[in-house]
Amino acid sequence: MANGPPAQRVIQLVRPPSKRYVEALQERIRTLEAQIERFQNTTGTQERGPSSSIEDNYSTSEGDSIPDDSSYRSPIKDISDRLGALNIGEDGQIHYFGSRSNFSLLKNSPVASSTVSSHELQKQAADTLDQLNLRVEVSDELRNHLLDLFWSWQNTWQYLVVKELFLEDLYITHSGRYASPLLLSAVLALAARYSDRIELRTDPLDQNTAGNALAEQAKMILFYESQAPKVTTVQATALLGLREIATDKEALGWMYCGMAARMAFNLGLHLDRSHWVDTGHITKDEAEVGTIVWWGCYVLDKLFNIGLGRPSTIQEHEISAKLPSMEHGAEYESWHSESPIGEPIVFPRSHQVSNVRSTVQLFRVTSSALDEIPGSQHAKSRIMELVTKTHVNIIEFQINLPSCLRLSPSPLAPTLPHIYLLHLQIHVAIILLHRPFVGVQRKTLDPGSFHPSTGSSHLKECSQSSHSISNIFRLYSKHYTLRRIPISAIHCAFTASIILLLETTSTDSKDRDRAMASLKVLAEALTDMSAAWAWSQRALLAVRQLAREWAVSEDAFSALGIRKGEDSQATGNAIIGTTQALDDNEASSSLWVAEGPHCFDMDIPFMTSDGLDYQGWIGTLFTEPGYPGDAA
Repeated sequence: MANGPPAQRVIQLVRPPSKRYVEALQERIRTLEAQIERFQNTTGTQERGPSSSIEDNYSTSEGDSIPDDSSYRSPIKDISDRLGALNIGEDGQIHYFGSRSNFSLLKNSPVASSTVSSHELQKQAADTLDQLNLRVEVSDELRNHLLDLFWSWQNTWQYLVVKELFLEDLYITHSGRYASPLLLSAVLALAARYSDRIELRTDPLDQNTAGNALAEQAKMILFYESQAPKVTTVQATALLGLREIATDKEALGWMYCGMAARMAFNLGLHLDRSHWVDTGHITKDEAEVGTIVWWGCYVLDKLFNIGLGRPSTIQEHEISAKLPSMEHGAEYESWHSESPIGEPIVFPRSHQVSNVRSTVQLFRVTSSALDEIPGSQHAKSRIMELVTKTHVNIIEFQINLPSCLRLSPSPLAPTLPHIYLLHLQIHVAIILLHRPFVGVQRKTLDPGSFHPSTGSSHLKECSQSSHSISNIFRLYSKHYTLRRIPISAIHCAFTASIILLLETTSTDSKDRDRAMASLKVLAEALTDMSAAWAWSQRALLAVRQLAREWAVSEDAFSALGIRKGEDSQATGNAIIGTTQALDDNEASSSLWVAEGPHCFDMDIPFMTSDGLDYQGWIGTLFTEPGYPGDAA
């Protein structure tokens, strides 16, 4: 025991709250005080939201609808069960049926006689690949190269594949339970986006074709295997969703993400399956893999929800699965980089599971609020109360992160790359929470006559987080390389760039200069990321198009890499359109086709005529004084 005075030891351990946390609490107090004042002035009538309000604390079911393995089962209990049940079908797979389905009453669910075994489906897929000459042969050296990239840069952030079990199955047992041909093809197809190897491209001169052949092979196998999906099918489909977004095929990526979630529901991965381990229906490894895959799908669903602004497939009340165990080996495995920009960086522990658990917690804190606020029909006071409450929750979440998940206090010392990604998402959540209430002021209808409202707490929060995002990209680029960053980082840079672009119109010269410096960092980051992810180029073109429509200064144009006299119409036509559906023989064709103003589905409006409907487009991002929800 230490002999120092107890009071002194306490002082050393307790850190004062951050300035940002104090400001968030102050804003929350002001909102609540305003509510109290309004309530006191009313005649007793109060606005009350539905009991299922998103402001309620999240909770998961304590008891799952796991069938009783005893010889006696109460019919009353079965019929009154509200959650449904996991059942084993004739195909040997576990299936989930909700309480509204009568199949939930059966221990063993009947499967149609036409159901084909997974082995037979794999054989049919292999035969088709041979007939169509789509089978891809990968050397051991190239396969190991791609797997190393996958484990280091992709799987540590969007954790979907358990490395130890995958490699054991791939090299030793060959059971297909953890490393099926479909999953291997999907892993390699996505990992190819991180590689500069020419042999991975269908067109040696086009970087955007890396992994195309592997992806086509995976899609063909999935066509058959989706008839009787397994856990590896879920994993592969989720990875294909990311891979399609990488080539800027957002509709297909979105569809694969939804397929993965539905397959996971079908297999009951969203439920606590510990009872099935106790009764011997599944092994402990199978249960843990299922848990990891479920939460991987959950994170992917929320990332798509934020990145595309579309509804989530997965809702909180449906989940009873436990979070991945902290005893999992991935938490304690070392991490090292093979970065081409310097000496390898080695961390004794990856803290991968801790990062996943915290990412899930972040989305639980923020996703429902971000879903409700944009289209909410509630009164302004209720929305402001929700904004301040959620903001305080985010800051508390950030403060309470374990030390292993905090950013390094020194810019000279690197942080694990997947922890950088977590902090990017924290700041994106803050921006999206406050952005609808950032006010703008204008003198005329001229597009260059507006600037952000001064004194807005919402703008201040957006600005702080945007500069933090810029700083994280600068550090990631310094210690690693943006050639090796997961695709979800693109939306973070895109979101922050829009706020910084607005700040370049500020009347405060210091704010303007600081915004331009950070905007330049993000524009360069989007350019660097486009080597792996075509979606990044699309985001950069979008920001440049907004810069033209907002008629920002020449300095802001320069920060975005827009050369003086560059043809604005060409960029405008490019950004309005959607990605052209290319066949493999036209992979080097233009990525953009003009098909209307709503094709670019990222919550950013674009002009298709020479006129400027100010309220129609700026109002979707920010508000003028007098708009509902304005903070000015």
